[in-house]
Amino acid sequence: MSKKHSTLQLRLYLIGAGILLAGLLGAALVYLTASDETSKAAGYEIEGGKLYPSLAEDSKRYLYEEERYGGKMAILLNDFNQWFSGLWQGRQLAYTLSLLATGFALACFLAAHSLSDPLPSGRAEEPDR
Repeated sequence: MSKKHSTLQLRLYLIGAGILLAGLLGAALVYLTASDETSKAAGYEIEGGKLYPSLAEDSKRYLYEEERYGGKMAILLNDFNQWFSGLWQGRQLAYTLSLLATGFALACFLAAHSLSDPLPSGRAEEPDR
């Protein structure tokens, strides 16, 4: 017995494959061309003979002032905001793009799969006895 797909199913499968291919190629291109250098450095620290950029947000004075004005919730929201904005910069953007492309492609594949007929055509469903 051969299983036939409708044109809508085939289109959804092709759209999903196109999204996956374009997203992964775009993510690879971003990964290869992006750099992870921090441009917001307020200064530099030397540890173990290596030079590391230091951000103003990482200083104890900044965290103290932030907690004093906004409480613990301000610190948590600031950390979340820094994490979320970091998803859209540098090499982290490549990981974000690949995850989004995979998710959208999976949604297209699942939508196409859900359109399939659960019973072979020409057969009527028998009632339970």
